[in-house]
Amino acid sequence: MGKNNLSLCSVFIGFLFFSCVEHQDKLEMSDTSSQKGEEVAIELAEGFNITYQDEFTKIETHSLVGNEDFQDSIFILHRQMTPSFTKNRKIVPKNWTSICCQSSTHLAYLQQLNQTDLVTGLCGLSYVTKGPIKDQLEKNKTAEICIGEAAQLESLLAQNPEIYFTYPFSSEQNRELDKKGVQTFMIAEYLEKTPLARLEWIKLFAVLFQQEKQASTYFDQVKKEYLQLAQEDPDTNKKFIFNLPFGDTWYAPSSNSLIVQLLEDAGLYYYFHDEVGTENMAHPNEKIWEIGGQVSYWVIVASRPEGFNLADLVAENEVYGTFKSVIHHQVIFCNTATTDYFIKGVIEPHIMLKDLLFATHKIREHNPVYFRLLK
Repeated sequence: MGKNNLSLCSVFIGFLFFSCVEHQDKLEMSDTSSQKGEEVAIELAEGFNITYQDEFTKIETHSLVGNEDFQDSIFILHRQMTPSFTKNRKIVPKNWTSICCQSSTHLAYLQQLNQTDLVTGLCGLSYVTKGPIKDQLEKNKTAEICIGEAAQLESLLAQNPEIYFTYPFSSEQNRELDKKGVQTFMIAEYLEKTPLARLEWIKLFAVLFQQEKQASTYFDQVKKEYLQLAQEDPDTNKKFIFNLPFGDTWYAPSSNSLIVQLLEDAGLYYYFHDEVGTENMAHPNEKIWEIGGQVSYWVIVASRPEGFNLADLVAENEVYGTFKSVIHHQVIFCNTATTDYFIKGVIEPHIMLKDLLFATHKIREHNPVYFRLLK
């Protein structure tokens, strides 16, 4: 998400793969060709392309305007190719046995495609909340492969994966891993401008695992429901602010970020609607305190103990008690400690939109999953 509120809510995750000699031998000695899958159409996502040829399918990921420039690609071979073609190219294996992920968001796509049993390494394993995904990772004996955000080569190699899904902002380390035979592939779904565009990255993962039909069906169903729920225009009488301060600074997402798009699709109007960019915007706390006394809603995504309530929020800083949203009980909260916001939420934008519509009284019947009003 331009990295948006992810940097504040502490989720983004780690790295991995195989020794140089072993990796090269594996590609040269085995038949890596796979049957050509069903072609998928990309409707909304801007960060990846899929090119279909008789001999191969090429998946390319790349930067968007305003972000750090990067490009990456990987090939699915439909027949045996010459060594000159495969040299220095990343090749999808015919049979998957192990993959590693830098980010927990990758797990959402993999779970929907029934591929989480392949995940043997993850950066930020402790951030995965209780539920089916965590249960599967424990069953896999998935290893923590990072210290902080840095991948540990020994941990990566021990997992012996075919691929390591990484973030592009780790490009320098990616190059080092590639030199050592660790086949990395950059995933940047968070750079997309809308929740549905980010969801569409499920098609990229689907092509890798030949699950194209399943992914397209799921995407079409969610897109249809989301668009039926989305409000045409945000209500300027229902302005909102977002997040919590970090020290003396309040970082607010730009107006063209994923989370702001989601909230405006729910009919709310961002106070910083005219401020665009690819990074969070920094404001002094005092400025937001003043704004907080004016706007109707305050939306927070943060990790707090289970049962966190409005009184607990005000106890963190008594100035919050002067916020209009607090006085009128219109604080919308997502607890990342108890929900799968950073994992399953990536592929359930329609559920998050329902949560927000329910919290703002636009629909009556709904059981909130991610967002709810603090009481």
